[in-house]
Amino acid sequence: MGYLFLAVALTAGLIKGLSGRKISRDVESLKDGLFVNMVRTAFCASIGLILVWIRNESLVLTLPAFLVCGLSAGSMAAFCISWLYAYKSEAYMFLNIFTMLGSVLTGLGGLLVYDETISPMRWCGMLLLLVAVYIMSLYNNKLTGKITGRGAVTLIVGGLGVAVADFMQKVFMHSAFGSAFTFSFYTYFIALLPQLVIWLVIRNKGKSSRNRILSDRPHMTIYLIMSGCLFLNSLAKTLAAGYLPASQMYPLLQGANLICSAVLAQIFLNEKITGKSVLGISCALCAVILMNI
Repeated sequence: MGYLFLAVALTAGLIKGLSGRKISRDVESLKDGLFVNMVRTAFCASIGLILVWIRNESLVLTLPAFLVCGLSAGSMAAFCISWLYAYKSEAYMFLNIFTMLGSVLTGLGGLLVYDETISPMRWCGMLLLLVAVYIMSLYNNKLTGKITGRGAVTLIVGGLGVAVADFMQKVFMHSAFGSAFTFSFYTYFIALLPQLVIWLVIRNKGKSSRNRILSDRPHMTIYLIMSGCLFLNSLAKTLAAGYLPASQMYPLLQGANLICSAVLAQIFLNEKITGKSVLGISCALCAVILMNI
């Protein structure tokens, strides 16, 4: 069942990623980024509430469970907003491999918190993954230019965000705080509140945003698709976390995502496969294999 849930998470994640790349072209300011993520977060929270209601599940959480959901919400929002900007300036395949670094952090979290064993081969895989990221950064530099200071901050915030969000899924399920549906609802509901407050405060300040474009019917349709895939991706990973150890689950998911993304980037984004990208992808795939031995 764990692998089935990972397959669902993979498909939803691919659709979400391509949709996010498309939307990122119209995001020009923090207000735009907040608006886009706020709308899709609201959609996700609504979907989660409907599913919890259909399943007749309780929304009552203990304080520790609520804090875990809060950490998941904050890190997930940081990742989504950061990646809207990263999509504008960095190669799609570089971002996919960079995101895989989160699996290293979640694996280390599983070791430190739950004593999940990391074999010597998995340690080697983690080191090889760092090599893959470096190689892909060279590919990214040639394709889009050298990473700026602002771009580096965006990558760090987004990478830490996805790692913490993934590990909070593991914490919630391992601690038996409640169902994955309840966790997903609270993650998006909590994330929505501060984004809404910040957007209301800054929406009329500074230069005008592109909200009129971002709120038209075609964009709202894409948000709805992204929201459904984002929620499904989060839910499926949370369910899978109940079956698979963190050090195995997240590298496996990222490896499959890497192969599929390479094909989609070539077809839809015109990111040509070069010697560096092949070498970087190969190193990443070898890292995934080693991390699953």
